[in-house]
Amino acid sequence: AHHTSISTERGLSSESLTLATRGAIDTIRITLKKHGPIGLWRGAGVTVLRDFLGCGGFFVMFEMGRDRLAPVFGSRDSTGTVMASGALAGLGYWALAMPLDTLKTLVQTGAAESAREAAVSSVERDGVLLTIRNLFHGWQLAFGRGAPAAAVTLVSYTAVYDF
Repeated sequence: AHHTSISTERGLSSESLTLATRGAIDTIRITLKKHGPIGLWRGAGVTVLRDFLGCGGFFVMFEMGRDRLAPVFGSRDSTGTVMASGALAGLGYWALAMPLDTLKTLVQTGAAESAREAAVSSVERDGVLLTIRNLFHGWQLAFGRGAPAAAVTLVSYTAVYDF
């Protein structure tokens, strides 16, 4: 978001963006200068809500997957059941977390003062259906990354735990 903002403001190419930004330390310095220490926690509330709902979806889908897929793979603890359930867990996380993650980004980048403001202004400007579509923009990448990552993580965890 930082690179996109700078390139839009200055009309820079992606190659010159590296020279225009100084990285995380510079971003922290600018945030402290503009907003004080509280600026470092901008968007923390919606981040906690995102993780609360996302993790809830993660574990609900994992356990439901284990129950429903056990007959297919032989048992709740088989590698196939855990892997497939892990993939469902990753989907469960992002299905609930993605809209809040989008709102969090809008708050953290300063495009909105609050998640509520971002959602309400989007509904007023674009309507409900387009707002929902926009909140899930990039879902293919989130689901495509989240499902295999959760599957591998849970299979690995289970293997180490059993060991």
